[in-house]
Amino acid sequence: MDRQGDRPALSFFSNVVQLISGSVVAQGLTVLTLPILSRLFEPQAIGLSSLFLSITSFIGVLACLRYELAIMLPESNEDAANLFGGCLVVTTGVTVITACLIPFISEGLLNRLNAIELMPYLYLIPVAIMVNGFYLALNYWNSRTKHFGRLSIARVTASVVHNTVRLGSGLLGYVNSGVLIISQIIGQFVTTSVLGGQIFRDHNALFKKSIRVKPMMAGLKRHWKFPLISSWSVAFNTLSLQLPSWLLAFYFSPAIVGYFALCRMVLGMPMNLIGMSVSQVFFQRISEAAAGSEDLGQVVSGVFRRLVSLGLFPFLLLTLIGDDAFVFVFGGKWADAGFFAQILSLAIFFQFISSPLIVMFTVLEKQGTHLLLDMFLLISRFAALVTGGLKGNATLALVLYACCGILYYLIFQIWLSKTLNTSFSILLKPLAKFGGYSIPSLALPVILKWQFQLSPLWVFLAGCLCAVPYYLFVLKEDESLQKPVLAIFHKTGLDKLHIFG
Repeated sequence: MDRQGDRPALSFFSNVVQLISGSVVAQGLTVLTLPILSRLFEPQAIGLSSLFLSITSFIGVLACLRYELAIMLPESNEDAANLFGGCLVVTTGVTVITACLIPFISEGLLNRLNAIELMPYLYLIPVAIMVNGFYLALNYWNSRTKHFGRLSIARVTASVVHNTVRLGSGLLGYVNSGVLIISQIIGQFVTTSVLGGQIFRDHNALFKKSIRVKPMMAGLKRHWKFPLISSWSVAFNTLSLQLPSWLLAFYFSPAIVGYFALCRMVLGMPMNLIGMSVSQVFFQRISEAAAGSEDLGQVVSGVFRRLVSLGLFPFLLLTLIGDDAFVFVFGGKWADAGFFAQILSLAIFFQFISSPLIVMFTVLEKQGTHLLLDMFLLISRFAALVTGGLKGNATLALVLYACCGILYYLIFQIWLSKTLNTSFSILLKPLAKFGGYSIPSLALPVILKWQFQLSPLWVFLAGCLCAVPYYLFVLKEDESLQKPVLAIFHKTGLDKLHIFG
């Protein structure tokens, strides 16, 4: 059974828009509830829940030992189905091992993180890991079969449940970290259940016919590089992402972790909304391009240019007015989170434009290079955070941390250009071009903030207003983005405004 036989081919950005449509609703619910939650919950509670999530994220991303990536690669769906089954088996094993280790390491770990309040919730870690591992396997099977609408449904359903539980609990007076932890697990469980229900409904016959122990083991053995090399790479990368939460808690307090968590949550929204959707569709698209001997450099440069056009303005805006934006949206007690956002915005921007392309290591079978780069990132970020921690300066720690991230993604982009035999200037031109387009739109909020020293309300509103002409220009210039957006406008009746002529 050929992988192309599952679903009619859609354009790259039509598939992206399918995913984003669900993400918009899911993220929209989070955006609407965050200003309320930030006023209900203290930084300490959000910091503790962030520490719990950082632990489960680190283990959970390894739940399948990276075999989920291999689901995309086989030509036949029968081979892919056996890899899918193997992922479920591997996840179960990782979950059992984790559950056995928790009694021996829990108290010492939490004492070092100044987070002993998390002790009652540690036995939820295996549950979170199993749910996350199953989700990874389902997600990549879904990407393989190009049913991107399924994931949109799952994300929206989970977002409704997750936000309803934590907001309702907060309004009833339950404002401890446990509420945030449990609501997060419930949300992930709903996502996995909804996506799994749809997949097994449509592909259960294939799974029953294809999945057998012998071919499953053969598939796992065939793709040995994923657990032995790629898993270490993602472990280093994930560890470098979670290090701030752990080391800020170790050297400072869970409250500082709370500021950092809200900052990263807000800065991560473009990644969750656009970057993750692009990454999933790009992996499927670039795998086909590699199999069909297409020009990979052309595919990569096109995706990179559009990511720059979409992401540069908001990250530059937050770099300039992040403190005002956070004070207005989340309340005065979160001013430090806004300051952290100003420090980290450019680093997160480089992550936003590069992360969807990281799958090129897998497509080009350069997992060893990926591992070396991630080791560099981990060591450099660890050194940066420890330096700031030893000096008792959280600002210094995050500045150095951000610089390490920017350097990592620059090195990756240079490597990718050389590997694909493309000029690095192809990557620099979009940065210069859309940076130039951003300057006029950024001028008004900057003048209101620094020259007239207006309140955060007016600075924030000016920033939002000035985003409109920038994105209208981006859409008017890029037909491949314009077409799927116009399709959305047509469904909602906004096309009658004749925005694009």
